[in-house]
Amino acid sequence: MTADLQTIEPLLIEISAAASLLGISRATFYAWLSAGKIGPVEIRLGDGTHAKPLFSLVELRAWVSVGCPSREQWQAMKGAR
Repeated sequence: MTADLQTIEPLLIEISAAASLLGISRATFYAWLSAGKIGPVEIRLGDGTHAKPLFSLVELRAWVSVGCPSREQWQAMKGAR
C-alpha cells in the first residue's frame, strides 16, 4: 500500500505550526508555554542543543477539545485516563 504524501497528516509539528493552529503568534506560544498555559509538553527529537521541540498534533487537538486547560490540569486529566 502506498500513501499519497499530500494527504498524510504529520504526527508531530513544530512550534510555529502549533502556534498557527491555535491562532496565536510564536511569541505568545512561547510565553504561554513558559507560564504553563499550554497543556501538552514538547517532545524533543535529536541530541543536546540540536534537539528540536515538537508537539503531538493529536494531543494538541485533544487539549483544545477540552477547553485548553493549564499544563498542570492537562497532565492530571491525562493521568486520570
